[in-house]
Amino acid sequence: HDHRRQVSIAVFLAIAQQFCGHTNILNYAPEIVRQMGLDSKHYTLGFSILIGTVKFVVTLFVIWRIEFLGRRSLLIGGMGVIAASTLMLTIAFWNQEHGDEEYMTPASAAVSLVAMIGVAAGYAASF
Repeated sequence: HDHRRQVSIAVFLAIAQQFCGHTNILNYAPEIVRQMGLDSKHYTLGFSILIGTVKFVVTLFVIWRIEFLGRRSLLIGGMGVIAASTLMLTIAFWNQEHGDEEYMTPASAAVSLVAMIGVAAGYAASF
């Protein structure tokens, strides 16, 4: 009875971490980049390196500033960034699905790029 709240929070965080979509976005990053119209393996590799670099830099920042910012604010902020970025990806894919082109428009591609980086950064900041 003493630790019911803490256990509930831990279970919620474990479930939220699995359903945030971070792993799916990383696994399907090459396909998303292809749908942006960037078919070259150089673009796919470069974008994977970019996502990894962003995650590394955000992780270093979090380690450096966690005591000042607080774990709760980092978790809530990171989850907010993940939610907003996932919404941006949804809109970009919806626009592609309802358009006549095989590839995304340049605007949708830019939104997708920012959103994928946002999901990776939000995940690194919160979990």
